[in-house]
Amino acid sequence: MRLVALPVHHKNDTKAKIMKSLKAAVCSANRVRFRVELLLVAAVCFACFLPSAHAGLVQWGTTLDAGLIPQNGSVTYQNVNGQGFDIKVTTSSLTASLAGNFHGQIPGAHSWDIQGAAPSTSSSTLSTPSTITFQFFQTGTLAPDTVPIGITGLNFRFEDADMGERFANFAYYDPLGVLQPILPNTSTVFTGVGTTTPNGLNTSIASSGRFPFASAINILENDAIYEPTYQPGKALQVNLASTPLSGFTFKIYRTDSGKGSVSMGGLGDLQLLQSPIPEPGTALFGLALLGVLASARRSVSARSR
Repeated sequence: MRLVALPVHHKNDTKAKIMKSLKAAVCSANRVRFRVELLLVAAVCFACFLPSAHAGLVQWGTTLDAGLIPQNGSVTYQNVNGQGFDIKVTTSSLTASLAGNFHGQIPGAHSWDIQGAAPSTSSSTLSTPSTITFQFFQTGTLAPDTVPIGITGLNFRFEDADMGERFANFAYYDPLGVLQPILPNTSTVFTGVGTTTPNGLNTSIASSGRFPFASAINILENDAIYEPTYQPGKALQVNLASTPLSGFTFKIYRTDSGKGSVSMGGLGDLQLLQSPIPEPGTALFGLALLGVLASARRSVSARSR
């Protein structure tokens, strides 16, 4: 009778197989979890720039009270149209800032009447133009006026803008709040209205002589003959409707004190973009934080191998 030796299963072999199976299971779970976290992070990034709300018409008189804006300083309109965004307006060196109504020439419409700095006499020099800045922020942030919010649809005009009432340094802030390069005064963003010239704008204005503005470039004015009375229909149109932005800024001045004010119309029919920086305490912020923590954990794990 022949005896056949049966294979002997050692404990170490069994343990190794179990550990191998567990490791494979953990790796599979980690891959699934990584994919879920990646999808969450992608969702956050996508939501940050996804058009999310119609902010509605932003107009003077009904939406914004122009009478609150100082000649030097700032005012913040909170939760405009109830849509979760603020508008901050900052001014410097204005000689007039008033709530207006286009002098009654446009029925039912309201305006912000503004007047830029001017030389004190016809022969004196003006060295500092007035500055106006609009910025859009997310309502309800822990520190107000800190989290930019992007919008589209910005389209407004300055009525009663004629020769001698000048603008310069038009620029806008991107949705992250970064100031972009000054727009050329020949940009199609600007249109002169109510003029006899083809493009409606006078853009060949040098920053020299009685107006030595070291900081003012790309000066422009509406190429309409100046008249001392209010002239509706003579306007400078500024159309940035298709540009995502979180604010804009410009300089304004007059060639002499005999020139008057201009009437700024409403900002347009605005569309909100999601804030690029989620606010603490919101679901969006939680998802973004999860993505950051997941990335950090993977980085630490990779270094420890």
